[in-house]
Amino acid sequence: MKYISLNDLVKINKGKKHNHVYSKQTTSTRRYIQIDDLRNDNNLKYTDDIGTEVNKDDLIIAWDGANAGTIGYGLEGFIGSTLARLRLNNNDLLTSYLGFFLKSKFQFIRDRTTGATIPHVSKQNLLSIQVPYLDKSEQQELVNKLTKLNLIIQNKTIQIELFDDYLRSKFYEMFGDFETNISHNSFLPLGEISEIASGVTKGQHYFDKFTEEIPYLRVANVQDGHLNLNEIKQIKTTIENINNFLLRPGDILMTEGGDFDKLGRGAIWHGEIDRCIHQNHIFRVRFDQKIINPEFFEMYLKTPFAKKYFLRMSKKTTNLATINMTQLKALPVPLVSLAFQNKFVSMKVVTKNIQRKFRLGQADVSLLFNSLMQKSFNSYN
Repeated sequence: MKYISLNDLVKINKGKKHNHVYSKQTTSTRRYIQIDDLRNDNNLKYTDDIGTEVNKDDLIIAWDGANAGTIGYGLEGFIGSTLARLRLNNNDLLTSYLGFFLKSKFQFIRDRTTGATIPHVSKQNLLSIQVPYLDKSEQQELVNKLTKLNLIIQNKTIQIELFDDYLRSKFYEMFGDFETNISHNSFLPLGEISEIASGVTKGQHYFDKFTEEIPYLRVANVQDGHLNLNEIKQIKTTIENINNFLLRPGDILMTEGGDFDKLGRGAIWHGEIDRCIHQNHIFRVRFDQKIINPEFFEMYLKTPFAKKYFLRMSKKTTNLATINMTQLKALPVPLVSLAFQNKFVSMKVVTKNIQRKFRLGQADVSLLFNSLMQKSFNSYN
C-alpha cells in the first residue's frame, strides 16, 4: 500500500475575522463560514469583506478552540478566524475521501493540539499524517458506504431536533418568551432559590489523605438539554469531596463556558450512574423542588431570554465565553406556579422518552459508522 504525507497533498491557509456580517445574501456578499457551519446550514451568515475563500473541493478544519480538529467540506464562501482551508494539490484524490480519512484521525489531531487553555491544531503534526493512497474507484466505493451511513445519522438528528422544536413551541405557548411579557412575570435570582456548587478540581495532590476512585462528569458530558454519557472517566479524590459533590437526581448541571452559542447550557441528572460527581468546570444547581421543577428550569435555559443574559454577563475571548458563580447566582428565574410548571413537565417527559429512543438508534448507527471508518482506514496501516 502506498502512503503519501498530508504535507504533499494540501496547502493550508488560515481564515480571518469578518466584521460585516449579514443574515441575507445580496449581490455584494458571500457566505461567512464559521465552526457551526461545519455541522449544518441552520444559521447562514454573509459578509461583504474578503478573506480566505473556500470552494466545494476544499477541506475546512477547525483550527482553534473547543472544536479544534473538526473537519468539513462541500462549502463555498469565506472562512472565519478559527478555521483553516486545506486545498488539495492532487487531482487523483477525492475531497470526500480525504475528508472521511481526516475525520477518522480526529483523536490523533486532538491529542497533539497545542495551547494551555485554548487548543490549537499543530500544523507540524497534522501535515505529518500519512494518507493511504487508493485509486479513485476504491476511494469512491468507500465514500459511498460511509455517506449512506452518515445520511442516516443526519436524518435521525433532524428527527431529534423536531422533538426539541415541538417542546420549545409548547413552552412559549404556555409561558411566553419572558422578553415580550417580562412585566407580567416575577423573577428571583437563581442563588436565592437554589443551592449552587462547583465541582472537584483535576490534578489535586492529596498527600496522605485517603482517596477513592469515582466516576465524574466533564464539560463534554453536558449538552444543551441532555447528557452525553458515552464516555465516563474516573477521578481519584477524597471522601470529603465525594460527599460534597455527589450528584442527586434532579440536579441541574451547567457548564461555565464554551462557544458563544453553548454558553449557559444545562441538563438534568437523573441518577444514570451510581455514585457520580462532577468537575469544577461544571456548576451544580440544586433546587427546592416545592418552588421550581428542574425539568421546567432546564427548558427555561433554552430561551433567548436566558441565553442573552449569559452572553451579556460573560467574559469573552476569541470564540469562547465564560461565566462565574456570581453571575450564575444572579440569573433571573421566573416564578411560575408549580402546578403550571408540572403541567408542562408531564408533556415534556413523554416527549423526551420518545426522543431518547431516537438518540439510542442514532448512537447505534454512529457506532457502526465509526467502526466502518476505523476498520476501513486502519486496514491499510
